[in-house]
Amino acid sequence: MANIEKIIAEYCKIYGISAKYRGYEYIKEAVRLAVSGHQVRCNLNKTIFPLIAEKFEIKLSLVESNIRRTIEKAYEDGGMDFFKIRSGFTPTTALVIAHLSEDVKNEMAVTA
Repeated sequence: MANIEKIIAEYCKIYGISAKYRGYEYIKEAVRLAVSGHQVRCNLNKTIFPLIAEKFEIKLSLVESNIRRTIEKAYEDGGMDFFKIRSGFTPTTALVIAHLSEDVKNEMAVTA
């Protein structure tokens, strides 16, 4: 399990997601859950966020807002240039978590 944590942290760094924000740990947990089989696009607000809120013992609304703010900061700081090039707008939470999850899954397949 430590390997997946390392891979997730590496991709968060690539995406410019800084550990100095509260949402960082929530994003990592969302990616871990998504990689373990939860559907991101369909169940982010209904399944993944409630699990994170329960694990970290915080309100669901704080999970959502902290993740959203962390993604906005990464985007503003230039860490997500590939999203800027493609669309020119701040990516949604679901989009970032889906991309991170796919990258982590692909990396795990290569290193397996």
